Amino acid sequence: LFLKLKQLPLAPCDPDFADLDSDFVVFSCSDSEVSRLASEDFESTKKLLHKRAGFAVPPWACPREIWQVIFDNSSATLRNHFERFFALMRKTGSLPLLWAMSFGCAIPKYNKKSNIKGLRLLHLLDPLSKAFISGLWRKYNFKLGHTAFGCIRGRSREEAAITIRALQFRLLQAGLTLLIVLYDITNAFPSIRWKALEHCFLKEFHPNDQHMLQLRHRKALCAITDNQERIGIFRTGSGNRQGDGPAA
Repeated sequence: LFLKLKQLPLAPCDPDFADLDSDFVVFSCSDSEVSRLASEDFESTKKLLHKRAGFAVPPWACPREIWQVIFDNSSATLRNHFERFFALMRKTGSLPLLWAMSFGCAIPKYNKKSNIKGLRLLHLLDPLSKAFISGLWRKYNFKLGHTAFGCIRGRSREEAAITIRALQFRLLQAGLTLLIVLYDITNAFPSIRWKALEHCFLKEFHPNDQHMLQLRHRKALCAITDNQERIGIFRTGSGNRQGDGPAA
């Protein structure tokens, strides 16, 4: 696996991907602003490493609990090293190559379909990278409409279903005709266009944060193994990764 990762190209081989890579947010940061952002990154990453526990990690990554111990017991010198690491990413507008890589795990959908149609691809990600990206994503509080449910705290999809059932009961009791139309987007996470993602959600962010969040999905790579332990590295031209912070 590590030999495969070392052979990854740093630039896209396909001209279509090269065009997609040319559409990044332009930013510029002074040294003082870079230092401020790096300090914020340290604090938010440390906090979000404790947000959730028990998630699986890819085989090349340290478990979340290891990072929790390191951040909780970091001396002034160690904190300085971490902040320099975050500052380097901010200044260069680059993320570590291993942070771009996920380990794809297929789980059954239980939809009575065979092969790929019956599987859902979840992405195991480096927990430090996930905490860093989630810290950027949580900086902005999105204004949610009354009809927004699912993957939102306090607004589960079960609540939406109960609301519809209650409305259905009341309308039928009043003797009114009811028609319910349900839509399901096939492979919703990887299907949405990148420009739609960025136009709808990222425009409110600091330009440097926008650039980092763009990198997260535009540079995403996924390692998938088959039953003979052969590995392939894949890259998509749309969507985001189910299992990542912004994807929820």
